[in-house]
Amino acid sequence: MSLNWAMLSPSTGEPIPLPEEELILDLPGAEFTLFVPDLPPPTSGAQSAGGAGGNARKMLAQGRVWVSDQRVIFVPTPSKDTPYKSLSLPLPSILSTSFQQPIFGSNHIVLTLSPTPGGGLTQGTKAEVRFRDRGAFEFVKVLEAARERAVHKERERGEEGLPVYEAPPPPVGASSAGTGAGAAGPSGGAAHGVPEDAPPGYEL
Repeated sequence: MSLNWAMLSPSTGEPIPLPEEELILDLPGAEFTLFVPDLPPPTSGAQSAGGAGGNARKMLAQGRVWVSDQRVIFVPTPSKDTPYKSLSLPLPSILSTSFQQPIFGSNHIVLTLSPTPGGGLTQGTKAEVRFRDRGAFEFVKVLEAARERAVHKERERGEEGLPVYEAPPPPVGASSAGTGAGAAGPSGGAAHGVPEDAPPGYEL
């Protein structure tokens, strides 16, 4: 997840697809509100009063959103108050999605995000996505399906790269179970440190 990393067409302002990327959905009338903590969230043993690790910057912009098989791209409508030129969210960096239908206020989607190092955002960043028209249901449906496929592919790539397990060789001089010195049962003297050919009354 990063700000201003998406390559945009100089003529249309639309995102230029990555290699082998397929755009699935294009929706106008989107509003993105980013909540960016000044500090990373604290560990479980050091929760602050606010719970998010410092104050959060609020960055609101309206524009157009695209969903592809690799990422979500939001491009704000250019204006002097626009806080950024583009927002790129790789699908695996979207940790969770939640569709909210409050009693007061408009329906919206909450995204919990994992920032890309050097991407201008911090741990604990969240986004609220709203649409002027009836785009919320379509957006969340397409996003969930694309995200599930992307995470599945990433797991498959990780499993393919795992080394094949090989059992370690037996120690040098080790004998097979049940044979050799020291393998006698409870009645065998060797198991207690007494030689089997010791004379009567012999003790260590």
